[in-house]
Amino acid sequence: MKRLVRTLAFAIAIAAGIWAMRDRFLSLALPREPQPPAFRHPDDHPDVPHRPHQVEPTLRQATQQKPAQSTPDDLTVIKGIGPVFAAKLSGIGITTFEALAAATPGEIASKIDTSESRLSDWVGQARQRV
Repeated sequence: MKRLVRTLAFAIAIAAGIWAMRDRFLSLALPREPQPPAFRHPDDHPDVPHRPHQVEPTLRQATQQKPAQSTPDDLTVIKGIGPVFAAKLSGIGITTFEALAAATPGEIASKIDTSESRLSDWVGQARQRV
């Protein structure tokens, strides 16, 4: 009888230990979720030679098509350009109507934190003044 009680106590202890650690055992048996795919930019690939973005050369061409005038134009005469946007445009090198007319809205929209539609309106007004 004592032997039966000891065997039963041992079996209950094993069952209690398994019950207490059931989360650990189940987590090992369950399949893990796959990692989401990593999105890569083509310029980050080591086998592709680095090519400069198209924004910089085009903006440089827009500001350097003609030699810089001695006096910059007053860009605030364009509807929608105030002193703040005139200073931002001047900061990226656009100080004349010619430079603004030659620039494309997509290039400078992110540099001065405004929308492309607003810039396309400004470029159109600058083209009328050139």
